Amino acid sequence: MALFRINPIVIPVSLLTFLALLLPSLDQSYLKQLTTSPNTLSDYEYWRWLTCNFVHFGWAHAIMDAIGFALVSLAFFYFISIQRYLCLLLFCCLAVGTLISVLSPDILYYAGLSGAIHGLLVAGCFYATHFPVWKRLLVFIITTGKILQEQLPGFDINPTNNFMPVSIAVDAHLIGAVAGLIFFWLDKTLSRIFQKR
Repeated sequence: MALFRINPIVIPVSLLTFLALLLPSLDQSYLKQLTTSPNTLSDYEYWRWLTCNFVHFGWAHAIMDAIGFALVSLAFFYFISIQRYLCLLLFCCLAVGTLISVLSPDILYYAGLSGAIHGLLVAGCFYATHFPVWKRLLVFIITTGKILQEQLPGFDINPTNNFMPVSIAVDAHLIGAVAGLIFFWLDKTLSRIFQKR
């Protein structure tokens, strides 16, 4: 019997965290090629909807997202299959990248993983059955309250924004959270359908 068991989810989480921290050290000319842009759809540059999640506007942005991503992933998804986790992450990343381009045209260039992290956090509240219900409900209520507060007119994001060279795209947090809920619902619905067959 092993004294310490490493779940396979640690591998993609570690690699993606390393990637998020590595990219800011590269030449900044890559940034405009990997973020969303106003012409992503018309220029058929669909990869941007995924890559925008893994590039950041500087070190502070990358470190905040890398820490949040690692903490949420390892805390909530330690007992979930690696395939389900990667599908959830991909779904949230694509939803944020696509919908931020369509629903928030005022955001010319979007980059960062925070939208997908909010999706992981919300879905994790339902997947993390190893935590008591009250803890998961508390995290869900706090996260929902934070996202709703960000959507209020006149909400001041500046205290957090002082670390970043750009404005925080709070719409990405809402989109990511809804994507996490949708993925969980689809996963459970499809699982029930296939179990009946």
